[in-house]
Amino acid sequence: MFGRRWLVAGAGALVCKITLASAGCVYRLPPVNPPGHYRLRLVASSPQTYVVHVQAVNARAYQVPVDGRLILDIPASRRGCSVYLFDQIRVSKGYDPFAAKTVHLTTGGSSRDLSFNELFKLPQDGEGYHLLKTGK
Repeated sequence: MFGRRWLVAGAGALVCKITLASAGCVYRLPPVNPPGHYRLRLVASSPQTYVVHVQAVNARAYQVPVDGRLILDIPASRRGCSVYLFDQIRVSKGYDPFAAKTVHLTTGGSSRDLSFNELFKLPQDGEGYHLLKTGK
């Protein structure tokens, strides 16, 4: 009787061990974010003195016009793979390309680095331009 209990417990432990070993980790690759455009309005006393540099697949510099409005090209991107334990519990989150400080606002000798995630959170005006206020 006592030996049978150990046999059932051992068999149960073996089944659990095999199940856990066969499940393992899973890598999930999210879909591609399509390319797009981002409307930005620089609110400054003289916005034309600023240049916006976007470091992406193909780096580009945008000279800010007098009205401060410009449209930035957002290249297609993809988040990195996330790792899940047993395809349910996220162990690590994939790299977010929009979290990198890839937008550089420069004027004269000063510079400000921003990420697209920070730009996405800016308030919008009635025409859909995100408002970025500068100290100058």
